[in-house]
Amino acid sequence: MPAPTPAFKSARDFVLDELPFAREPEFEVCIVGTTALAEACVRCGQSRRPAARDIDLAWRPEGDEALAILARYGFSASQTSGSEARGTLGIRSAKWRFELTSFRGGGDSPSARIRNDALGRDMTIGAVLWRLHDDTIHDPQGGVGDWQRGILRACGNAVERIEEHPVRILRYLRRAAELGFTVEEATRSALRTRGAAAIAHILPEAAAEELRRVLAGVSPGLFFAFAYEERLLSALAPELEPLFDGRPAGRLRWHPEQSQGLHTILTLKIAAALADRSRLDDAARRRLILGVLCHDLGKGLTEPHKMPSHPGHDAAGVPLVGSLLDRFPSLADRRARRFCEVVARNHLTLAQLRHLRAGTLVELWERDLAPMREDFPLLAAAVRADREGRLPPDLIGLPTRPGADFDGGALERRVVRDLEALDAILREVRGDEAAARHPRDPVKLRAMLHEMRSRAIHAAGFRNDEA
Repeated sequence: MPAPTPAFKSARDFVLDELPFAREPEFEVCIVGTTALAEACVRCGQSRRPAARDIDLAWRPEGDEALAILARYGFSASQTSGSEARGTLGIRSAKWRFELTSFRGGGDSPSARIRNDALGRDMTIGAVLWRLHDDTIHDPQGGVGDWQRGILRACGNAVERIEEHPVRILRYLRRAAELGFTVEEATRSALRTRGAAAIAHILPEAAAEELRRVLAGVSPGLFFAFAYEERLLSALAPELEPLFDGRPAGRLRWHPEQSQGLHTILTLKIAAALADRSRLDDAARRRLILGVLCHDLGKGLTEPHKMPSHPGHDAAGVPLVGSLLDRFPSLADRRARRFCEVVARNHLTLAQLRHLRAGTLVELWERDLAPMREDFPLLAAAVRADREGRLPPDLIGLPTRPGADFDGGALERRVVRDLEALDAILREVRGDEAAARHPRDPVKLRAMLHEMRSRAIHAAGFRNDEA
């Protein structure tokens, strides 16, 4: 649940008001994670502190005792099979839904229970506990100091933490990318020596959940770059691995940034910013970010002797979209998958619609654009991200090409206008005449419709040489 605004009510006061049993010392209820870390930073006078987005709770009771205590205070608990395995109970107060997880590791004293619970958590910055009944902060793993120094460190033995839950590999990389932290050397060594083998044991649903969080960040590409640095990307997503192997993004005049890895990072960062600026909902945002992630997959197949160019990379990338998304089945629904395929195949074409032959435009509309009318703005945003994910030529000493369009906003608006204009022209073409002339011959029917639509494009003066 979202953390309350500190200016209005502290997280501790909020929980105590909503869950009266949290006042009882015998239950040892604690707030754990970023909210506790944020409070610890306030008390230490640190100016840098995490955004406290959630309130996660841990406590001593478990099993039947926990259920009995909740029932005594008038709360009914819910569990899924996954939450039951974690010792987590879901309860709802008058205003919010909370999750209570029993301390991990046990112990015969309050200090031992807190110490063991912290030791079993993912990383030190998430292993700070704020005990509610006495308003005390507990940091047995040194998370506050690691936060202050910008270090991401596994709790205890990093190899053991990874073997317990292999998905932690992705969490370490995601959090390091989100925060810009340095991965502590023992943790990094565990990632490099055990990570690739452990990735095979991550459930696809768990991996997809972590990747959804990656895609929701402000610069998703950093995660994939970090994964490549730690020699994990080939095991996680082999379709993406070549994009970070140092190959050029294209000829210098078209891609002054040169590195395809840098181009991928930049395009994803811009796409995330565009999604925020447009206030896209979660599903639309994910479609856009995934489409941009997939737009250059075909460059990973380019033979070395053809580089720095990547001829045909747009069409070549379409099958790789399928293999990448098949690896994480719950990451993309059918609509998102189609969007990624269309972006991969057409991200170059969409920027020059009015320069294409009429027949090519009809084929593009029939195959890809007609079913995607509602996503025209997202297609234009993907084209803009691709264009803006490059360095300006003058930054490296190249002259700006005459007529070159480096205004991403203008390009985005033009692509939307062109898509809508083309769609309006072709939707006006009725198939009644073609159906009447070829009622039993679908091949001739499609050919006649294609010809009628091509003539409509010419009649409307859509193409630049006809305007």
